[in-house]
Parts: sequence; structure tokens; C-alpha cells
Amino acid sequence: SGSVYQYDYTHFQTTVLSLGRFTLEDAGNATGRGFEASLQGRVHEHLSLFANYAFTDATFDDTDGNGRRQQYAGYTFRMTPRHAYSIGGTWTTGSGDRGQFFVTPVWSYKSKYYFEDNNSNFGYGLKQEGFGTANLRIGWRSPKGRWGVTAHAENLFDKEYLIDGGNVGGSFGIPTFVTGEPRRIGVSSSYRW
Repeated sequence: SGSVYQYDYTHFQTTVLSLGRFTLEDAGNATGRGFEASLQGRVHEHLSLFANYAFTDATFDDTDGNGRRQQYAGYTFRMTPRHAYSIGGTWTTGSGDRGQFFVTPVWSYKSKYYFEDNNSNFGYGLKQEGFGTANLRIGWRSPKGRWGVTAHAENLFDKEYLIDGGNVGGSFGIPTFVTGEPRRIGVSSSYRW
């Protein structure tokens, strides 16, 4: 499956901290365009694979509606990676009297993104460089699928990354950061009536 899109903005609103308070500012015209594609299928009796990819080019236009150069010309929208993809698959044993075992590894990647519409680092590195994370699920289902037990690991390799940065403190020289979740391992069980 796939999709292609384009958004055209006039009077794009962005938040600016000035004199200790947030105000909305008209950042002018902006354009967002891109495409998304996904592919999934069974490549073997016991193996299915999938892949997703998204490309986003979301930037402020060079000029406003009156032809004047814009303050954020060419800058990327905050929190918008240009490239993002996931690949993974599921391997299962044949179902039988012993139930069915499965393993599902997934790798996800996001390219660099900024935390402010003005793409400013303020000397504090207010951006996240490209990074990838791995997730893993291993489980068992009973022969009729009523019972199930799954062990899972999110962010398997304990990759450190930022979800957001700057915020209120950024304009005062003490930016705050929101970190991504560290490695998380757990076990869950389920029963279907």
C-alpha cells in the first residue's frame, strides 16, 4: 500500500517564548509533502515479513504571500524527521498439539529532527540525530489459540534518544529534555473466551 500527499499552509502558527511567556507567531507560508509505503507478505510457510517507509519534506516557504523573504525560510517543521522506516517479521512454528511458538523482531529508524521551528540549537544541541531502536517479542499460543504467553523487549539495545527538547527552559539558557524510554522487558499472558 502507499500514499502521496501535499499540504499547503498560509499563516502557519508557531509558538515563541518572549519575555517569559508563550505567544503565537505567524510564521507565514509553509509546505509539507511526502509519501508513505508499506509492504507485507508471507515469504514462507512459517515466515512473514513487513517493511514501512515514510518520506516527509515539510519546510517553511522562502517567501510569504507578498513575496517577502520569511524569517524561517527553508527550516523544517519541529519534530518532523525526513526519513522514517520499520522492518520486521514473524517466524512461527507449525501449529499442533503443543501449540505455536513465534518470534517477532522489529527495527525502527528516524532521521534527524529539530525541536524548534526555527531549527535553532541555541548552543545546546536542540535536535535529535538519526537513531534506530529494536523491539523483540517471543511467545507461545495454545493449540486452539485460547491461551498465550509473550515475553517482550522494547528498545532492546537501550538506545538513548530524545523525544523533545528546549521547552520553557530553552529561552532562559536551561533547556529541558524529554528522553525516550529506556530498555523495557516484560511478560504478558492472555486468555480468549
